Amino acid sequence: MLLLNVNFLIPSRINRKVIIMLIDMDSKPSDTILYLSARLLLEIKRLNKVNIASIDDLFYDIDSTQPPYKFYLSLNFLYLMDKVRIEEGELLYVS
Repeated sequence: MLLLNVNFLIPSRINRKVIIMLIDMDSKPSDTILYLSARLLLEIKRLNKVNIASIDDLFYDIDSTQPPYKFYLSLNFLYLMDKVRIEEGELLYVS
């Protein structure tokens, strides 16, 4: 990956973790993992919990034009940020 046209966000401390993000300036915002993470988080927050078995349906409802791997990356990002957790087969919103 070339690091041209990439913004570096200042590291911030979140729950004693240091988070550094790279944002590609050439991509459409709606195609970025950060944008999809925000949309996914809003939907999980609205539903309060999602059955893991139906997670692909949730991805399709949010944006059917995006490939599933981007949503899985978004879900991983939300998990690392402690915004969602998994308990007994349910994906839960963490406030």
